[in-house]
Amino acid sequence: MPRSRNGDRSTLEPELQLELKENFEQADSDGDSRITFAEFSSLLVDLEAGMTVDELRIGFHEIDTDHDGLIDLQEFIAWWTEP
Repeated sequence: MPRSRNGDRSTLEPELQLELKENFEQADSDGDSRITFAEFSSLLVDLEAGMTVDELRIGFHEIDTDHDGLIDLQEFIAWWTEP
């Protein structure tokens, strides 16, 4: 899978961009273009990640690089494409 630095969407293949955007939209159950902790937790349960609540919180805060308490599309893409 092609990787990009800091989730720079301009360097991702169009197919990967579309796939990540679709995955983001599926995780964003209320359609507000942001993923809450509850939506993030649901996503990882669906992926059978087997993480504890504390591990989920740590992961969520690491992905939420602007520390606004939400994961936006850019942060989501950076998470999935970081080396």
